[in-house]
Amino acid sequence: MLLGCGPANELTEAAFIDTVVVDRIVGVWEGTLSQVNLRIVVHVENGDDGLLVRFDSPDQNAYGIPADTVSFDGEQLSFNVDSINAGYVGTLSRDGLLVRGRWSQSADLELNLGRVDKDSARARAQNPKPPFPYDIEDVSFDGGAPDVTLAGTLTLPKTGDYPVVVLVTGSGAQDRDETIVGHKPFWVLADYLTRHGVGVLRYDDRGFAQSTGNISTATTADFADDALAAITYLRSRPDVIAHRIG
Repeated sequence: MLLGCGPANELTEAAFIDTVVVDRIVGVWEGTLSQVNLRIVVHVENGDDGLLVRFDSPDQNAYGIPADTVSFDGEQLSFNVDSINAGYVGTLSRDGLLVRGRWSQSADLELNLGRVDKDSARARAQNPKPPFPYDIEDVSFDGGAPDVTLAGTLTLPKTGDYPVVVLVTGSGAQDRDETIVGHKPFWVLADYLTRHGVGVLRYDDRGFAQSTGNISTATTADFADDALAAITYLRSRPDVIAHRIG
């Protein structure tokens, strides 16, 4: 018997066992944070110095966020992301297809991760597609102050004594579509309403996108004045019934 064969075999066997343990968790895992309904995609890789984890939050348009510390003992996976003060602890199922755990950040939320071949794409009714059965017009009109010109889009049904509504954005600088992380809810809403006989005027906030003015000094009263200016503009149009504006 050659000297050293015993210990060498033991080391080889230990390395093999470590590889098998690590391979159980390596891959792409996906789940949805309970209560807030946000997808989390976790990528686990076997690096030169141990396991590496990076995660995506597709619904927030955030990708490739690295974990600072990672551990896996064959059953429990844990990692921390110092940049956002977040962490995850979960337990791998016996069949290796599910990690049941909790995501801790500003709150403690359930996050169960299932093994997937690749990131799934969430289908959304987004960006209405032509042909459009209504008229579309890019417009501009005086805002609620002398230095403000508001740019927007007016969609009107082709026929009928239709009402017209003005869409007013929420807090923060918003364009006419209220675009956020790739979604355009005001465009979707305008398309639906106009297809069902309601005209829609939507416009960029003052000082944002194609509208002029200074948004940094604007108050709630200023934005209210802009909304009233939008109504005044609609009343000036011969194709809009003045008492059917909302």
